[in-house]
Amino acid sequence: MNYAEEGLPVAAFKLLTFETEKEIREGLSTIQAISPSFGVLMVLEEAYAERGRGLKRFTEETYPVHIQETAQRLAEAASLTSRIGVWGQADVDGLYTREVEGRLAF
Repeated sequence: MNYAEEGLPVAAFKLLTFETEKEIREGLSTIQAISPSFGVLMVLEEAYAERGRGLKRFTEETYPVHIQETAQRLAEAASLTSRIGVWGQADVDGLYTREVEGRLAF
């Protein structure tokens, strides 16, 4: 890739669609391969709440928190080589509202 012509990736978002540690690590590897200035693992709380309803160990309230904490722990372990945050949907929506809608408001 010729970064002089295309530019460096500033941010990369990876939606977490599965919840095992192995699959979260694969998401981290994807972000590291892209090598952005900042990577985001995005936890879709509503989807995990729905999955939590059918689990014995978790509830719809505790399962999204568990996934977020697991992703955060794994992201912190990867922080030696990459800057990666774990965001929820509210974080992304807030960024959109502030940066996109806020700039378009006349």
